[in-house]
Amino acid sequence: MIRHLLAAATLATLAALSSSASAQEKSTKPAAKPAAAPTPEKIADATKKAADSIKKTTDSAAKSNKESTKDASKDSAAKKPAPKPAAEELSASDKALLAHGEKEAAKLSPAQQSKLLALINSGEQKDLITIPGIGESKSANIIAKRPVAKVADLIMIDGIGESTFDGIVKWVDAGMKTPEPSAKPEASNPEPAKAEPAPAKDKAPTTKPAKPAKPAAAAPESTKPAKKKS
Repeated sequence: MIRHLLAAATLATLAALSSSASAQEKSTKPAAKPAAAPTPEKIADATKKAADSIKKTTDSAAKSNKESTKDASKDSAAKKPAPKPAAEELSASDKALLAHGEKEAAKLSPAQQSKLLALINSGEQKDLITIPGIGESKSANIIAKRPVAKVADLIMIDGIGESTFDGIVKWVDAGMKTPEPSAKPEASNPEPAKAEPAPAKDKAPTTKPAKPAKPAAAAPESTKPAKKKS
């Protein structure tokens, strides 16, 4: 490419010199001396100048292109997100627990899973304790682990095992209904309970003393005289 440019520059130089000479010859003004034809030295000098100009232009373009590529590389490196730290290796028991969570979570539809995750990641503690099996301590653990990426990850939070997780899945599948309180609040002034009468004490049976038996009445003596024995 540079050879073509040098040839073009040389031809342009020769054409310019020839044009200049022709113009001087055709001028109406008398020339003191006719224009001399370009010498080989002048042609070589003009060719060298053209080559230097082309080289400067090429070097400048290459330098500019190099700087642009370097700046683009810096911008790309700045925009590239930092690599995430490697996840901790799970133990065999944790892997089994997570596999159970994924199996149970698959029973829910995508809409149900999204609804549960919205509650887990955005709900207040008073909202979280409406979930079956979740109290104040477990709800605090859930808040500390936010954001929870998927439903199955819920089983890995401290305090939530298979039984609690399975209960949550069933609750979501049933429509996430809040359980109603079973006991009614007691009245502020309850009526006093009536005192029951004390049971009667067992009295020892009283036995009346038996009346003395009446003496048997003596048989009346016969008024008839006794018969004499013969």
